[in-house]
Amino acid sequence: MSASVRWCKSIIIEKYRFAGKEKRISLGVYPDVGLKKARDRRDEMRRLVADGIDPSAARKQEKLMALNAALNTFEAVAREWFKKHSPNWEASYSKKLLARLEANIFPWLGHRPIRDIKAPELLSVLRRVESRGVLETAHRFRRTRMTRTTCRWKARSRKLTIIG
Repeated sequence: MSASVRWCKSIIIEKYRFAGKEKRISLGVYPDVGLKKARDRRDEMRRLVADGIDPSAARKQEKLMALNAALNTFEAVAREWFKKHSPNWEASYSKKLLARLEANIFPWLGHRPIRDIKAPELLSVLRRVESRGVLETAHRFRRTRMTRTTCRWKARSRKLTIIG
């Protein structure tokens, strides 16, 4: 492996060889990324190359996983579920269900990636709804197919594809 750091229009670029090909990867833009941080990134990149991992492909995979996590929040999946099933329901029921989700579930779980939500967390949110005295609403949430299958949905319908 041969590597050299070069400065080009304030962009710190690292050259490296992987699988017999010369490649380049940006370590950051100066002065946003200081020299120490650029050296740390370079060392990490060199460790990846030494382990047989292409740093450019690894970076693309990390970005894809971050994008996937951002698109698969509880709220996004719940709204997708709602959009899929709401044509089969009465308009008044659809309106009430969405209002309940927005008032009781989304403030606590809506922003979280669905992959990170475990059943006990969902139960604690339902307990919070119960503690407010709206037992019927909590019961309806528990009965809703969306809350029963949300944690399983992540494994079936939203599989991560790696491009590399």
